[in-house]
Amino acid sequence: MGSFMAMEEEENNAAVAAAKIQAGIKKEGGDVGDSGACIDRQPDTVVHQAGPNLAAGRGSRSGPGAHSATGIRVLKRNMKRNGSRSCVTRKTRFGSRERDWLKGDTQRGCVCLYGGTVDPQPPASGPQTSCTPQTDLQLVLCSTKTTVEELCAQRDGQGLYVQLHGDLIRRLDPSEHPLQMVYDYLTSMGYADPVRVQHEAANSDLSCLIRFYSERPANPDQQERTLLKGVFSVRKGKTQLHKWAERQVIFCGTCLIVASVKDSLAGKMHILPLVGGKVEEVKRRQHCLMFSSAGSQAQTYFVIFDTLADYQRWHRQASKVVSQTVNLVDLSCYSLETVPEYLFYCQDITHLNLRHNFMSLQGPGGLQNLPRFSQLKSLNISHNRLGVFPECVCEILTLTELNLSCNNLHTIPMQIGNLQSLQTLSLDGNHLSSLPEELGGLLQLNSLGLSFNNFCHIPAVLERLSAVDKLAMAGNRA
Repeated sequence: MGSFMAMEEEENNAAVAAAKIQAGIKKEGGDVGDSGACIDRQPDTVVHQAGPNLAAGRGSRSGPGAHSATGIRVLKRNMKRNGSRSCVTRKTRFGSRERDWLKGDTQRGCVCLYGGTVDPQPPASGPQTSCTPQTDLQLVLCSTKTTVEELCAQRDGQGLYVQLHGDLIRRLDPSEHPLQMVYDYLTSMGYADPVRVQHEAANSDLSCLIRFYSERPANPDQQERTLLKGVFSVRKGKTQLHKWAERQVIFCGTCLIVASVKDSLAGKMHILPLVGGKVEEVKRRQHCLMFSSAGSQAQTYFVIFDTLADYQRWHRQASKVVSQTVNLVDLSCYSLETVPEYLFYCQDITHLNLRHNFMSLQGPGGLQNLPRFSQLKSLNISHNRLGVFPECVCEILTLTELNLSCNNLHTIPMQIGNLQSLQTLSLDGNHLSSLPEELGGLLQLNSLGLSFNNFCHIPAVLERLSAVDKLAMAGNRA
């Protein structure tokens, strides 16, 4: 059970653990293997691409086996994926010199890196390989001291991304160490033997739990909700102070999202809730619509569409939303740090989903302002790495459903007893070991989630919750 709790902890703290590892790689001389691989006596980086041979010449000092400016050496050649899952022992994955290099130090290992597709090309020399297109997987031989910055410099990449448990994807800091993150992850799961950790880190099946990308993959949740998207000429506000500019515009769920074309996948976006707002034709400009949110602090965006068909399609979809009486706002998986301020003026909101973001407590759009939603019944702020229970939530007396799962919480405040209307409370995946006595006063509570916490026994306060008919406590120490 402890291993499952550690997995949840790692989801919130993998970056912190990896950042503590010293940066840099010691550089020493190496041998050139029979296959052209440069085998260093000190950890370096070797990249095996899941595609055909791309080497510029085996053993050539000007080819991929040569030194780079960072001291990292790279070998690109065919890598077969069938058979054994372990890269350390599978002969068809690496040559004998590479396997010997891995076995020479347990701080050396293999990182599975997913990214763009690999275009088949004929090899420059050496044995002929298959030109069948392969999946976009690279096996990167490196050390626990290899940083993201060094990997990107060698690959001419812009950055690396990590995904835990198939959920949230975040960009790695240049100083973080991908292989060390994998090792820390396995250690937290209960693997203690360094050799075993090295072998498991090379297991491709581990990528379902922790996976690295060379480019940010599309968010499947957002794709499913996206109705329309395109790059159009946009102007913010009703005055002439703002200039027209090319922007990425997405109509998703009940919101209009406007972002710069360059940063459209990095979370830098303006979100305009359209429920209760307006969408109007701008007659003085061809194929132009004005989108406005509701409330005294309403925001307005003008969008010029390229064709009449685009104009009619966006007008039709937006008109359906602004006329809705639905009071649900879904802003999950948008990398938000604050709630859009103008959203607080929508007093009819009853359901708010902020799952999988980076919400802060303080600031104009921080969680401390949530009590301004006077009609809120359902609130989901799971997977936000809060670290502390947001006590301001206990002031929303209309709540019937509250989800605070996977937020690295250690205690629950006594103010939880104020939520007398609460029926469902989800606190799974935290670090709780006790519950306040005030929780026993929630007489309407019928569903309580406490899975994957640090409880050593069933809290006595649960005996007072007579209405609870669903209690989840799997993955605890009890």
